[in-house]
Amino acid sequence: MVKALDKPASKKELKRLEGKKMTMSSSLSSFVTSKSRSFFQKLDADEDFLAKDPALWEEDDRFKDARKRALGLRVVNDTAERGIALVQRYLGSTNSAAQEKYLLQLVHHHRKLVGPEKKEDLQKKAF
Repeated sequence: MVKALDKPASKKELKRLEGKKMTMSSSLSSFVTSKSRSFFQKLDADEDFLAKDPALWEEDDRFKDARKRALGLRVVNDTAERGIALVQRYLGSTNSAAQEKYLLQLVHHHRKLVGPEKKEDLQKKAF
């Protein structure tokens, strides 16, 4: 699998596994490319332990540090959290369920048009 880190990534970035030939015998290394190295860069972790035999990784301080950083990552479902926040923010703002549904759809559509920009970014553009 470590050797696969040197394999170039495909030009087309697939977000889903549709169309890929995947069998029960597919190994993890078939999903690893040179872009996988960016994981270590984003963690600001030293990847030199990869050159060692995996059986010796447990004793390596660099591996321990990288594992600690990876285990410290929070799993976030941004889409679900934004949807919940949207409902909580506008819940009770209307008189009927139909108006509430329309309002949520309108806000969702507006957010798609505006994009993921933050309030601070929009204020900077205005001035």
